[in-house]
Amino acid sequence: MQNSAASETVTAHRRVRAVGVVAALAALAVAASACSSSSDKGSGGTGGSGKKVGITLVLKTLTNPYFVTMKKDAQNEAAKDNVNLTVAAGNKDGDTQAQIAAIDNAISRGDKGILITTNGDAVNAALNQAKQAGMFVIALDTALNPASTADITFATDNEQAGKLIGQYGAARLAGKKAVIAMLDLFDNQVVSVDIQRDHGFLEGMGIDPGSTTVNGKEAKTGSYTGGGSYEVV
Repeated sequence: MQNSAASETVTAHRRVRAVGVVAALAALAVAASACSSSSDKGSGGTGGSGKKVGITLVLKTLTNPYFVTMKKDAQNEAAKDNVNLTVAAGNKDGDTQAQIAAIDNAISRGDKGILITTNGDAVNAALNQAKQAGMFVIALDTALNPASTADITFATDNEQAGKLIGQYGAARLAGKKAVIAMLDLFDNQVVSVDIQRDHGFLEGMGIDPGSTTVNGKEAKTGSYTGGGSYEVV
């Protein structure tokens, strides 16, 4: 369903998330500078000694236009904040191994912090190692599981976003039959953002997701809020 209101909502959402990466990078630069000292070693450098602070931005992929925009915004902000920014990414959605390698490289370089849009829980052990090494970790776009893996999180409430879309869809359909295609990221692994958006949308439509932990457990036919019938195809 395409309309100007939906287009404006998507555009505004992208702008908010772009502002988020800029704010997060600035926060990390300040935190890293405050925590560093002249005794710190590594090419990451120190804010206290006037050298550039090393920070790594780890993205899900560099094929999605949104993450390409995040990279450009971060690079622009890094140039302003005396930050030596390294950007890495998974080769595809769900590629945690490339993200883990990027975290390991950041630790080896002596970077002061990591910003990450996680591809899955498999990165948590590496992030905990980074924190043990004194690095400041900020989660972007998707909250880590558990959220305490990061020091700060700048993320969308994906379940609430899904609910709003579902409520909007139910209102626009106004009792007409809803033919729904659920396009999920994976059917063989659990990704929090995937489940949150899926379940949020169904709940917004007034449809029981049928599970709190996996997708695809909703009844394939039934009724949605407002009395109309639906079919999941």
